[in-house]
Amino acid sequence: MQSTEEKFNESDKAGIVRKINEGLSVIKACELYTVDQKSIQSWLIQFPGGQVSFAERIRLLELQVAQLTNTVLELKKSKAT
Repeated sequence: MQSTEEKFNESDKAGIVRKINEGLSVIKACELYTVDQKSIQSWLIQFPGGQVSFAERIRLLELQVAQLTNTVLELKKSKAT
């Protein structure tokens, strides 16, 4: 079973926080997204206003670039052999 961290990316978490800020109760969000209340409470702190910070977006993009770079290198390696 996936952990909550693996199940939701940063944008998903911020989106859930946005829905809570728009009136969805935390309890209902827990049921709807099958996540525990403790996780949602930490997301409310991590994403005030339901926004992913600019610095976090950069970090996520850098992570994606690194993953894509590794994939390209692996493909080049497998094609060479």
